[in-house]
Amino acid sequence: MDRPKRRFIPLPAESQEFLEDRLCMTTSQLAGGLPGLGQQMTPQATQTSTVAGFGSTSNPLSVRRETRIERVPASFHEIDPTQRIPSETTASIQNDLRAMMNTLDSRTQYNQRAAMNSLFRGMISTNSVSTQSLAALNKVFGEMLISAGGNPATVANLQANMLKVSQAAIQSSTQPSFAITNNYVFMYFAATTVGTAIPTPPAPTLVPRMNQNPSGDPVTSSRRPQFTGRYPQGMIVEILNVADGSVIARGVSQSPGRFTVTSSAVMNPGQYTLTSRGTTPAGEVSEFSPWTNLTITSSPTTTRSLA
Repeated sequence: MDRPKRRFIPLPAESQEFLEDRLCMTTSQLAGGLPGLGQQMTPQATQTSTVAGFGSTSNPLSVRRETRIERVPASFHEIDPTQRIPSETTASIQNDLRAMMNTLDSRTQYNQRAAMNSLFRGMISTNSVSTQSLAALNKVFGEMLISAGGNPATVANLQANMLKVSQAAIQSSTQPSFAITNNYVFMYFAATTVGTAIPTPPAPTLVPRMNQNPSGDPVTSSRRPQFTGRYPQGMIVEILNVADGSVIARGVSQSPGRFTVTSSAVMNPGQYTLTSRGTTPAGEVSEFSPWTNLTITSSPTTTRSLA
């Protein structure tokens, strides 16, 4: 009977794919071609109808990441039900991930990912884990997280815990090389997913040509105002009405990291309090930006200097 283990699938040594693109699959999934653990960890987009808890842990980003951390013990079990990892070790790993949450500000380097892939291939091809190969794997794993912006002390503690996980797999797993390689793939995804900081976009800024009050809170007579600013290319920017949480404008930041978004509906004259947030293509959202008070007038306003 096919044991429901998730397995790291090595690609040829000449492959240029990134570690992020790896799939961990069960042997039954290999036959059916279903998505593996790596894809299942991709967050799904959610709809937010209100703007509550600005800057608080009620932000959907923090809530979803905490859920992933809580699932760490179950994820290790799913990787290989035969490995017996002490609960205190998984609990310590969860604390490491919480300390790392939203702190990574860069990507791991390609040569580090390539080195990790090479170590994986060696372990799987020989179906063994030597003391030297495990030490090398753990070292590269730590270097990757530090290069991504991880705190060295937090990363070192996570490395120590991963060595404990690996020793448990060696002692209890029926296939320790598969368990260990999958454990590190999973933990790489987990750490970079919960750790990566999604930058907060700037407060909503009216495009200069529409702003009739450039020295103060923006004023415009346009019923479909446009907003602009800088944000990482490829990220989605949303402008929200704080009063009801509705998204009034949405768009993708373009090269070289600038965006211009237009209100999707006609806005009536009046005063509005607006905020912005960033959203990844996968649906995770940043913290909300500072607020902007926008006035929409019923007719054009002329600004004059007093004699």
